[in-house]
Amino acid sequence: MSRRILWQMSAAATPAPVSAKSSNGGKPNKRLWKNILFGHCLKEHTNPKEESLENENTANEVVLLDLCDKPSKVMVTTATIEGVMKEENIGARVVKQCTIKVNLNVKYISCFGFPNINQSCYMNSILQSLFAMVNLITDIMCQKPVWSSVPKAKLIRSLMAIKDAHPSSDTWNKMSLLHSFRKAASTQGLSFSDQNQEDAHEFLTSVLDQMRSLSSLLQVNAANMNRRYICPVKRHLVFEIEKTRTCNKCGDQSKRKEEFTDLSLDLIPYGSVKEMLQEYVKESELEYKCECGGNTSGQSMAFETLPNVLILHIKRFIYSPTYELMKLHDPVKLHRDLVVSSNQGDGCYSLISIVSHFGSNGKAGHYICDGVHPDDSLSQTTDHWLTFNDSLVRNTTGASVCEKRRESSYILFYKRHV
Repeated sequence: MSRRILWQMSAAATPAPVSAKSSNGGKPNKRLWKNILFGHCLKEHTNPKEESLENENTANEVVLLDLCDKPSKVMVTTATIEGVMKEENIGARVVKQCTIKVNLNVKYISCFGFPNINQSCYMNSILQSLFAMVNLITDIMCQKPVWSSVPKAKLIRSLMAIKDAHPSSDTWNKMSLLHSFRKAASTQGLSFSDQNQEDAHEFLTSVLDQMRSLSSLLQVNAANMNRRYICPVKRHLVFEIEKTRTCNKCGDQSKRKEEFTDLSLDLIPYGSVKEMLQEYVKESELEYKCECGGNTSGQSMAFETLPNVLILHIKRFIYSPTYELMKLHDPVKLHRDLVVSSNQGDGCYSLISIVSHFGSNGKAGHYICDGVHPDDSLSQTTDHWLTFNDSLVRNTTGASVCEKRRESSYILFYKRHV
C-alpha cells in the first residue's frame, strides 16, 4: 500500500526544520525542503478568460501527495492543520515524511472533475449536466439488467461506467472511460469520432437521440426477461409542442403535435429566459396555400406536455450573410426559477445546471459546466453549486452563476418540482 501525504498550499506554510538548512553557516538552502522531497506542487492552468473562476472558492487548497501515484487535489472547507516531520526508512531510502492532521469538515470536490482528452470540454460539460439530472440517471441504473447484456447498448454502459467513477480521483481510469464513451457516441454521431472541438448542444442531442433509438431493442430484451423497459429519456426529457395553423382568409385551423427533448431559443439581447420562451410560442406568419385560396396563415405554439427536466438551448451561434459562423455575446437574464404554462397546466422549474461557452466564435473556445453540488438537492437552502472546468472543480453558488454566465450561457437545464 502506498503512503499518502497531505501538504497545505498556502502562504502560511509550516517553517522548515533545522535539518532542512545547510551546514553553511546555518543559511537555508535555495530550494525549499518540501520541494526537495516531493517536487514542486502542480499548478492548474486555466483559460485567461476564466479569471472569475479563480475567485469563486474560498476554501483552502490541499495537494494529496503519494509516493507512488501522481498528485491529486482535494478541497478543505474548514480545517485545522498542523505538520510534524519525521524520518522513515523505505527500502534503502530515508524519506522525510510530513504528517498533516486535518480536522472538521473536508470536502473532496476535485474528484468530480473530468480530464480533458484532446478538446473534450464539450463532452465533459454535457456529462456533468447529465449527472445533475439525478432522476434520469437513477432511472437508467434501475433498468441495468435490461441494457447491461445488450451489445448495441454500449453507449448506455459507457455512460453509467463514467457515472460510477464520477466521485473517483483515479484520473487514468476516467481518461479510459471517457475515450470509450466518445467512441460509443460516435457510432451514429460520426462527427464526434475525431479529436476536434465540437458543439456541446449537437453532442447532447446526438447522445439523447441514440439512447432513444435503443428503446425498441431494449423493450424486446426486457420482455424476454419478463420485465418492462421504459426509455428514461422519454420519461424525463421528452415533451410535446402543439402547433396550430390558422388560415388568415377563412379561419380554418389544423393542429399537429411534435416531440422534443429540448427547445432552441432565439437570443434576445438583454432579454430574459422567460421572454425568449414567450417569443418562441407566440404567433408567427407563414406561407401556406389553403383550399379557400388563401396564401398565408398564422401559426401559434403551446406546450402540450411538460418534461421533468426542461432543456433550453440559447442560439448564440448564427451564420452571417456570407455563411460565416458568428457568436452572439449579448447578455441574457437567467432565472433561478421558471414557471412554464401548458395545455395541461403550469409547471414550476428550478435551474440545476448551465453549460457555457467561452470564445470569440463557434470554431474554437472552451466549454464549462456549472451545476448543483452532487450532495445537495433543490429542497436545501445552501445554494451550493460547483463549477466544472474539466478536471478543475471549484465551489460557487447558483446566484453567482446566474450573474456571471449572462454572456456565455449556452444550454440551461431546469428541473420540475411542481
